[in-house]
Amino acid sequence: MSFLEIYGDDVYDLLSEDRRIDGKHASLSVREDEKGVSVIGLTTVRANSHQEALEALQRGTQNRTTAATLMNAVSSRSHAIFSVTLTQVLRPSDDFCENSLPEKHSIVSKLTFVDLAGSERIKRTGADGVQMKEGIQINVSHHRP
Repeated sequence: MSFLEIYGDDVYDLLSEDRRIDGKHASLSVREDEKGVSVIGLTTVRANSHQEALEALQRGTQNRTTAATLMNAVSSRSHAIFSVTLTQVLRPSDDFCENSLPEKHSIVSKLTFVDLAGSERIKRTGADGVQMKEGIQINVSHHRP
């Protein structure tokens, strides 16, 4: 599992145990190559039960950038991506394989959950100052030529 947030132009690891003095993580680099897009230095956590997975999700959620608004006491100020990779190992002796597999075989699936920061109307949130600027920037697209 991995869990990251995109806050402004920065990407932060929400599961990292390595915190700076001010409580924030260092911003991570995003790279693209022939294999796809990756985040350099992103923590990957292994969970052996649904309870461990939920604990990692809760820990990462607590590390997200939030602020109170009139509409929500804990409003996310960032986009977040929680990824879970599941590996199922099938053996020839498993009943549902019907002996079609001569040896152990793995099926890997990846689930990606995306939480996009809110797009509440600024007037209804009562935001001002920094929070108002964040609200404006949350869903701005950055196009590069």
